[in-house]
Amino acid sequence: VDDGIYDLRRELPESNQVLGVIELGISTDALDRLQKDALQRLGLIALVEMILVALFSLALGNYLTGELARLETATRTVAEGDLGHQVEVTGTDEIARTIRSFNDMSRRVEGSYRELQQSELLYRSSQQRLDGLVASLLEGVCLLDDQQRILFINPAARDHMQKLGNSSVEIGATVQFPDLKREQIIVDSGLTGFELTTTWNDIPHVFELTSRVVPNQQDQQKEYVVVLRDVTDFRKSQNALLKHQELTTVG
Repeated sequence: VDDGIYDLRRELPESNQVLGVIELGISTDALDRLQKDALQRLGLIALVEMILVALFSLALGNYLTGELARLETATRTVAEGDLGHQVEVTGTDEIARTIRSFNDMSRRVEGSYRELQQSELLYRSSQQRLDGLVASLLEGVCLLDDQQRILFINPAARDHMQKLGNSSVEIGATVQFPDLKREQIIVDSGLTGFELTTTWNDIPHVFELTSRVVPNQQDQQKEYVVVLRDVTDFRKSQNALLKHQELTTVG
């Protein structure tokens, strides 16, 4: 059909003769208009669907971007030190579940940090009390490594070490003991004891030295506690008592 009319033609035969011809023409304008309207409607429906898909995708993208931006901002906030920071949950989807998990993690981090702070305060308080106690002892107490380097020393031990001829008695300095070799002081088991005699400012001094190994479980290195006692006056009293006893016996 190229002229807008659908043609029908039929001959009327009779005794091998054609008596007539019937021709019928049907206009196709209505069908063409119907087809055109249908195509236009289908195109319009497709266009609307594309617009709706684009709008939905845009809305979903904006929602996801906004939620992820909030989560990123919260992460930076926690990283800057605001532990326990919480993000408002506004849905029940996967992003909302992720935010809930973040809030739970943030609360736990805050709780762990507070416990760590309390433990640190208790440790510092205990360490200060211990340091004060050791510093107040009349005996000299110091902690040495296996090379006789000072790891800790109290004031009494600092004074005794100087009298024993050590010019440097600061942390990290290596100390020596008169007439004693390293292997006599640094022993791996048991308690060792020695008596040292020295002269300081033309005054003789007698010291008792004891050493014991202290295993260090953190770095597997051995440390040694050395205790020094100035027994000069005690030895003088002993000698005076012995002389008194001798004189009493002779008398």
